[in-house]
Amino acid sequence: VLTPEAVEAIRPHNPILEVGAGSGYWAWELQQAGVDVVATDPGTGRYRCVGGDGWSSWTSIKKITALRAIRRHPTRTLLTVWPDLADWPVKALRAYRGKRVIYVGEFNGATADEAFHDLLERDFEEEQVVTLPVGHVQVDRADQCIVCHIRPVVGREAAERAGRPGLMGLARPAAHSHSQEPRVGRPLVVPQPIQQPVQLE
Repeated sequence: VLTPEAVEAIRPHNPILEVGAGSGYWAWELQQAGVDVVATDPGTGRYRCVGGDGWSSWTSIKKITALRAIRRHPTRTLLTVWPDLADWPVKALRAYRGKRVIYVGEFNGATADEAFHDLLERDFEEEQVVTLPVGHVQVDRADQCIVCHIRPVVGREAAERAGRPGLMGLARPAAHSHSQEPRVGRPLVVPQPIQQPVQLE
């Protein structure tokens, strides 16, 4: 769930490029707060109904892939919110040549794959973490809005030698296993504006 605290954590890192924006809810809320956000989504995933016979998008969304969006906007801060358990998030992170990434999701949980989290730990260093409420979705880990900046090459090598402790100094789950507990992507949730919270049963 997006909170005012998360908006304030993101605001200083203008301008923003959001990849995998879905319905554009986060981009819209940030735009209402005066943040310059370019929202992009190819419209091929679980939000493919947005803009068609399904829901209207919250804001204007450019229908391009994450890789194409990064090539078009290479210097913007990269934002990805609850990315899928697919390979496009890590491909986007590998292609990104900017200085800062903002990742919203569960660390080694139900958002993005393990390769994405490994790369985020290796090449980026956290600046700020905002814990987010999960609303009515029952998960075993808290959502986080993690603001990271790129490590220098020397810093990456040091992190590699040190075994890459988890972001914010948290140890990586030692017993994490896809075979024991398969990861399940987040259910599709239609958000409401943070100015008008809605109680869900």
